[in-house]
Amino acid sequence: MPWNPSPKVQTAREVAAKWGADQVVILLVNQRQGTLEMISYGKNARLCDEAGRLGDAAHDAVLATYVKEDA
Repeated sequence: MPWNPSPKVQTAREVAAKWGADQVVILLVNQRQGTLEMISYGKNARLCDEAGRLGDAAHDAVLATYVKEDA
């Protein structure tokens, strides 16, 4: 698992440390800009990959809800 120096991933890393979590998934919604962003973190390579898949699923579910509401 390569180190990711992104400030957003660093925030996820800090949340994991503070709350004793192995994985963190954060969804950022900015309705003014119309953006939806996912950040994921896992304590090791396997957990990181899994957190990414969970985050992608959460992102897609939220996006589908927004698209459905707009229809």
